[in-house]
Amino acid sequence: MVYEVKTQRSMDEVAKALEESAAENKFGVLTVHNLQQTMQKKGVEMDRQVRIFEVCNPHQAKRALEADPRVSTALPCRISVYEADGGLKLATILPTELMKGFESKRDGANGARGRGRDREDDGGRGGLASRGSSGLRYAHAMVRAAASSAHSACWVWASAPPEAPFASLEDLIEYQIEDKGIPALSIALVDGQDIVYAEDFGEAPEDAVYRVGSVSKLYTDIAVMQFAEIGMLDLDAPVTTYLPDFGKQITLRQLMAHRSGLVRELPVGNYFDPTEPTIEQVVTSLKDTPQVLEPGSKTKYSNAGLMTVGRVVEVLARKPFHEHMQTEVLERLGMLDSSFQREERLGPRIPLALMWSYDGREFPAPTFDVLEPAGNLYSPMRDQAKLLQAIFRDGAPVLQPATFAQMLEPQFADDARFGLGFALSQFEGRRMIGHTGARSTVSRRSSPPCRTTSWAWRSPLRGT
Repeated sequence: MVYEVKTQRSMDEVAKALEESAAENKFGVLTVHNLQQTMQKKGVEMDRQVRIFEVCNPHQAKRALEADPRVSTALPCRISVYEADGGLKLATILPTELMKGFESKRDGANGARGRGRDREDDGGRGGLASRGSSGLRYAHAMVRAAASSAHSACWVWASAPPEAPFASLEDLIEYQIEDKGIPALSIALVDGQDIVYAEDFGEAPEDAVYRVGSVSKLYTDIAVMQFAEIGMLDLDAPVTTYLPDFGKQITLRQLMAHRSGLVRELPVGNYFDPTEPTIEQVVTSLKDTPQVLEPGSKTKYSNAGLMTVGRVVEVLARKPFHEHMQTEVLERLGMLDSSFQREERLGPRIPLALMWSYDGREFPAPTFDVLEPAGNLYSPMRDQAKLLQAIFRDGAPVLQPATFAQMLEPQFADDARFGLGFALSQFEGRRMIGHTGARSTVSRRSSPPCRTTSWAWRSPLRGT
């Protein structure tokens, strides 16, 4: 079966788009056959342009060939571009047809774990067709991208519609769930203001709620910037301005950029302290801890530092930290299913929580609240997506653009790894901003503690 798209783009524009897509998706070398020129050399005139593009994802090819060498006929993938009906058409073969008849060695062994896909009627694909044809799915995406115009999209489905755009991602998730014994996994992807994909996998209940760990820090830092925005605090004033008994000459800027030189963990209120001390008690316990580094000198990640930042928020707000965060940050972002404390209403949506040890033991993970400003936010991925949407709005509605921009500026050094709260890095020429988080909430067997991630990509060309 042929998958075909019509476009008003020129042949050169389509060729350039396919080359860029191949490079972006890390496919093998894109080979281009100009059929019109080839036939002319053979003395045969053609009255229309036809080019054939060959592309192969080496990683997917290796996986497919290891599973069953007979699928080598599916690789590389060919995309034909030819003049027809007053424009150009792009065509490639649907994997359901190309791979029909190939039986996977794993067929029937995996079942359907992801909720985002219907595997009951898959057109005869079986396990191999769904896993080994990822490169072809990418080819369909390349066809669509090459066909779309910058000003108008003229798509005509000549046969069946394309396969699910996130099928290869779901294959990867399902493989990781099986390989690492992950009982629950949830994901949300954001493009601008659109949540383009959000699913729960494994044993995760619908719209599962996770304790997102250190991603919590970003929200605490946003609360500080709100106070700075209205002149209630100075990032460069000593913390003792707001916490007179703190006893250390450190600024909020240093704390938020992990340049305070404080110890990483706290004597009171650490991961395994079930007493649930107040934030004030936790910060007070820092008085007798050593100053590990000179403030401002080097990056040293510190949960103790963000607990101190949270205490400043609490003092300035004149109310408990979690109450202030609920009304002034979470609700303003539209995160109505999130909380800095483990609320009863969220309980049924929190997945299985197990911890493991290196000698093979498993035991229930603690459920008490701990490190509230630094790592205790409970939130579903669809709520976490709303933070990404705010990032793409330059901070609105919780911060003004100029204030938010300050958070993305490297602190204390041009190549610093942190701004004000946000971790900064580069990936394939694009600026990455965000934060990761790790808590012992849902992992088991050989997997590490649960990790959550909120990242945004900012491209100098596209702005997001």
